[in-house]
Amino acid sequence: MNERNGDTVRAAHLSFLAAYYVFTPLTPPGSHYLALHYMNKAISLNPLPEYNEWLVVMEKGN
Repeated sequence: MNERNGDTVRAAHLSFLAAYYVFTPLTPPGSHYLALHYMNKAISLNPLPEYNEWLVVMEKGN
């Protein structure tokens, strides 16, 4: 599965999950930046309202 195969909805969801778990339960050093990277990736692939809502939360930092 990858973006080039047209599976952008799944790739977006996986990026969302990566962002969520890095930002919320794991919070390693630099997690804020890593979470923003994956959330922006998710939004660029599939701009769901849920992703945009979480981006606002993540932009505030953890």
